[in-house]
Amino acid sequence: PVLFFDSLQQRWRIIGRVVEVYPDYSKVSLITSSLFSFVVMTKESKGLAISEGGGKILYRYVDGKFHDDEDVVTADTSYTFPPNIYVGKISNVKNNSSDKVSQANISFLPVKEIDYVYVLSWKPYLIRE
Repeated sequence: PVLFFDSLQQRWRIIGRVVEVYPDYSKVSLITSSLFSFVVMTKESKGLAISEGGGKILYRYVDGKFHDDEDVVTADTSYTFPPNIYVGKISNVKNNSSDKVSQANISFLPVKEIDYVYVLSWKPYLIRE
């Protein structure tokens, strides 16, 4: 996982994950990269954050209730990222009552506003039966 500290909100935010490592640098896939997806949650819902590229992230395949301006964090069941790291806020909620499908946008800070990133050494928790 790759994080940055949002000094305005005083919290850590997820930005992406390391996908290639070299002796002097690493390549990072941003959560805003096309087709990047990962499990996220709000206080009363869980779903999938899916990037359409160009900085747009959708909240889809949602189980539970959510609303505009609600915080979105990485899910406690994710194998991609540690749990409870801030992603963004829900906006532009769209409900389709005919098939009970809901989706929304997740706001994200533009990458050009980020000065420093941090790479977290993390492995998913093992599920014990």
